Amino acid sequence: LKFADMASELAAAEWARPSAQARCVADRTAPPSLVGPAIGWICGHAKSFSCEDIPEECKGGVYPTADYVLSRYYQELGAGANPLTDCYSQGAGVFESPETFLRRGDFGKCVQGAR
Repeated sequence: LKFADMASELAAAEWARPSAQARCVADRTAPPSLVGPAIGWICGHAKSFSCEDIPEECKGGVYPTADYVLSRYYQELGAGANPLTDCYSQGAGVFESPETFLRRGDFGKCVQGAR
């Protein structure tokens, strides 16, 4: 069984559905050397936003920038997006509930759709 097949099966399972308020954000356990290239890839492929328009408050470090870029890109993918495959970004992203990302010191200020 391939990962993509397993992820599709899990996405269809009622017990595995994430909170409707969950968002794709930077994985704080991923090293910046992994998160940075994910930002670059998304900035080169995003269609609904430009990385030139990243808010100043989100440019202070790799994780706030990634929160903005990952959450915007995941929104761009729409209702058909799979959090297990479309948020992962080679280990840079994680699909988190607001109970988790709002507890951080930045209170999820760069997570799009969080408020």
